[in-house]
Amino acid sequence: MPEDEQLALKFSQFIVSAWALNAAQDNGELSEIGDWIGWSLSDSITNEHTQTLNIGRLIDFHTSPSINTWVGFMPTMVVYFAGFYYYARERSAIKLIAEEFWPLSVKTFKEVMSQHHDLIDPPEIFLGVCMLCWAGKESPDHARDFVPYIEGIIKNESLPGRVKLLLCLSLATTAGQFSSLQPQVWAERALTEFEGYLVGEQKLQMMASLFHWNEKYLSAEPILAEMELMQAKSRSTLGEIRFLRDAALRIGAVQPYFAKCMATADTKNILEGLQNWYQIRHPGEQLSPEKILVTMPFGEHSYTAVLNEKKYEILRNNQILLERAVNLTNAFLGTAKTVAYADNAKLVIPDRPGVPNQQKQETWEAVLLESYCPQNFLLDEEPLCQLIFATECHRMPPNSSYSAFSMG
Repeated sequence: MPEDEQLALKFSQFIVSAWALNAAQDNGELSEIGDWIGWSLSDSITNEHTQTLNIGRLIDFHTSPSINTWVGFMPTMVVYFAGFYYYARERSAIKLIAEEFWPLSVKTFKEVMSQHHDLIDPPEIFLGVCMLCWAGKESPDHARDFVPYIEGIIKNESLPGRVKLLLCLSLATTAGQFSSLQPQVWAERALTEFEGYLVGEQKLQMMASLFHWNEKYLSAEPILAEMELMQAKSRSTLGEIRFLRDAALRIGAVQPYFAKCMATADTKNILEGLQNWYQIRHPGEQLSPEKILVTMPFGEHSYTAVLNEKKYEILRNNQILLERAVNLTNAFLGTAKTVAYADNAKLVIPDRPGVPNQQKQETWEAVLLESYCPQNFLLDEEPLCQLIFATECHRMPPNSSYSAFSMG
């Protein structure tokens, strides 16, 4: 088969994968996104646990006149890179490939942003958001270079508010630490200048970011009221089962609220926040906040516990401990979990996924005890029950579909 025809077939495979992973992203199906990334640039479509991505194909696509002049070329690249960086951030995975894709992704984003502002669509802005949020978490050097460009877009008076809002939201996240302004400033701008464009949990996410930032944002009542309003509507729309899954998937949007309540030993507002977010209603069976032990084993710098408005804390290097705990979990349970802010390039895909290795049981149990039940940790009173929080910045991600990628 002539080389140009082979490339056309490879691009057809890429098109199908790009739009399929876009649909999976819209549905919140991370494992499916990973599958389609694996199939997008591979030589064959298989259900193997590992895939080899021929990343040089992207260059071939961009340099082929018969391909890059197709009217759907740029929209396809936009949704592919957006889905790719969204997945890479959420899974803390495929960092090396993301680094390889970065120059081409930046070129793609800048090209679509050079259009007249009336022609810029939300998916194109979302590409910049996904890239920036990934870089803010996984690649500080890229974030430092990219943030000033994003800030320049926001300053452009000709661009519509919906464009500026999405970029403000991204700078209100971890990526905002590389900005000329504090992340909370961007969150406040989103709530004041662009409030009319906020949708879904965006408003609540910005409120959680501002919570306890200064005296203006000390009260939990506005956040709790917004939680109740949004989640009650969502529950009535989605139904019980779909709502609970959706709430679990989106809990990261309000995680800063719970972390700040932990910092101030505010068990009452932690409990009320969870009840509002998950719409938990058991009349006559209300839990007493004073009797609940709330723990955050993998806080940024410590193991933290709160009981009856008193905070207990053990300072420790949680990043190292979490990496060890996850590695031993993978070895014992036959899983392939990744860890935020860790080098996951050497992640080993098990030969028999999900099959425990009993020889690893004792070391696994030991690290669980060290992580969740530290020694010499004494409480002043006896709790009735316990609630364990996992934090956004040091969380154990859900199991992937055991997809691993290598570069060809």
